Amino acid sequence: MTFDDQINSFEKTKEAIKAKIGEEAAEKHVNKAVYFIGMGSNDYVNNFLQPFLAVGQQYTHDEFVELLTSTLGEQFTRLHQFGARKMVFHGLGPLGCIPSQRVKSTRGICLKQVNLWVQEFNSKVKKLVATLNKHLPYAQITFADTYPIVLDLIENPHCLWFQDFKYILLQCGHKCWRVVFAKLKVVQESNRICFLGCISSFRCSKSSDCR
Repeated sequence: MTFDDQINSFEKTKEAIKAKIGEEAAEKHVNKAVYFIGMGSNDYVNNFLQPFLAVGQQYTHDEFVELLTSTLGEQFTRLHQFGARKMVFHGLGPLGCIPSQRVKSTRGICLKQVNLWVQEFNSKVKKLVATLNKHLPYAQITFADTYPIVLDLIENPHCLWFQDFKYILLQCGHKCWRVVFAKLKVVQESNRICFLGCISSFRCSKSSDCR
């Protein structure tokens, strides 16, 4: 479901709430709620960074970022029109360090150019958020910048109890797959694994070394 479709669903949900508790109460309800928005990674990973898709060939990166941020600005404005006031936008992490990008490097390292593009996107969104807060009445939009936190985990794994960042764990459905870059070799040492994706309780329920 696209973000525009989700906003349409939000509009319908608000109408349903209004029918139950009245227009004034419904307006107060949606005004006080906090809306967490995370998007953008798929636009890069599954579109712009795919050489066989037209998006990466049709736009320069500056044009692509402009398209993303202008669209995002319109979407924030629509949410505001429907009553959303407190919104948190989750910025992009270092996408150049995710498995699908690192395997493009001969040494399995993070792709610097991709990370620079991500930082440019985050910077533009920060400016967009500041502008919207000035022009949209009662808007309280926050940009949550997790990029430096995730990058620190990658560059300084010892500080977070990992031995290195070569090892990753991916969870697909109800199965956990432990892989190593290049060799695709199974590893058992949980202190050498960085978890990407939704891990949580499944691994802990299946592993005796969880603490």
